[in-house]
Amino acid sequence: MMKSSLSSRSFRAKLFVTPVFIIATFLVSFGYGLKASAGTADVEYFKQFLYKKENTSSDPDFPSYQHRFLMTTWNDMIRRPDGKYLNPVSNLFMYEDGTFILIYKENYFDNPNGGSFFPGPCKKIQGRWSVPDKTLVLEGLGIGERTTIHGSQGVRLTYQRDIHSPQLKGHSVDAGYGISNFGEAVCFGF
Repeated sequence: MMKSSLSSRSFRAKLFVTPVFIIATFLVSFGYGLKASAGTADVEYFKQFLYKKENTSSDPDFPSYQHRFLMTTWNDMIRRPDGKYLNPVSNLFMYEDGTFILIYKENYFDNPNGGSFFPGPCKKIQGRWSVPDKTLVLEGLGIGERTTIHGSQGVRLTYQRDIHSPQLKGHSVDAGYGISNFGEAVCFGF
């Protein structure tokens, strides 16, 4: 009698666990599972860096514009296998609708202290941005995390793929909210 009681409990447990497992598997498979999500403060942190075009002129007949967007630090250098240095320059335009444009430019230096350089290719990359879990996700490009640059809030960008040079994947660089007279044409405005 004891044996049948144990097997009936085991049978009832299987009846309960099996459907729950099947339902959970279905929900996770189709994107209904539990996901980490960012709080309002996390999203707002990254929204402070949205692209802005501001008129700086007081004369309506002669407007003058400045553009605000994330700019990587100029002194970022990656040593290449040939002994020269890659200077990847990125300008990130994030828009309210969840899209972004990254203008990426490579420069090549003989030494890490700057000096003369050879300009490399420039590329425009478009995608979507989101903040699913306290981290800025740039679809198909990389991630961004909170950082401080010279006392100001910024974003530490980590590339998750190479763009031109193979040394870029896995590289991190700080980006601050800068001002330029050029908008998306900044690739050609250096």
